[in-house]
Amino acid sequence: MAEPYGNATFKQHDDGRIEVVHADRVIGITLELLAEAGENLPVDQTGCILLAGYPEHRYRPVRFAGLMPDQSGSARVLVCEKVTADG
Repeated sequence: MAEPYGNATFKQHDDGRIEVVHADRVIGITLELLAEAGENLPVDQTGCILLAGYPEHRYRPVRFAGLMPDQSGSARVLVCEKVTADG
């Protein structure tokens, strides 16, 4: 059974900016990506992850999951839920 989370898609512009093209309500972020992303996935004062630093793309870590559905190996995933203005 596949994990019940989606993904996010980004575009890097020539000037270095990273744009969030698409982001599902619940996403999975590999621990490797979290470790490598640095300032592109900052964490705010409440512990939420900001995709590419955009406050409108705030995600609350919910739980850890196993492997990404299309990967083999040991890539663990942090499942995150989008935080909306009403909660």
